Amino acid sequence: MKHTARIFSVLLVLFVCMSANLIAGSTAVQKIKTDIGDFIIAPNSTKQITAITYSTNIDAAVQLTVYSMQGQLIKTLVDDKQKSGEYCVELKSESLAKGAYVVTLKAGLTQLSKKMIKN
Repeated sequence: MKHTARIFSVLLVLFVCMSANLIAGSTAVQKIKTDIGDFIIAPNSTKQITAITYSTNIDAAVQLTVYSMQGQLIKTLVDDKQKSGEYCVELKSESLAKGAYVVTLKAGLTQLSKKMIKN
């Protein structure tokens, strides 16, 4: 019985190691390509105007939204199908109260969020 358990343990370790090598050797694990390239908010912290620049790697439906820290939708800046490329959106933030906000970018199957500070 002890001998069978030992053989099973060795086989299990070999299986896990072989599986890890197969996964590590695949390009999907080595380089993960997302639908979104750059996503920059500058200046971050802002008083009046912030530039939000982003790039998409595919033609996709794109949404760029601003949420309060409580999850309430404050503003939709982009809601359109866009070709792959670089974009810049200006956010006039004078109407926003001082505090922290979440800017969310969705393109294809990818969603990224960043915090933005309004002074």
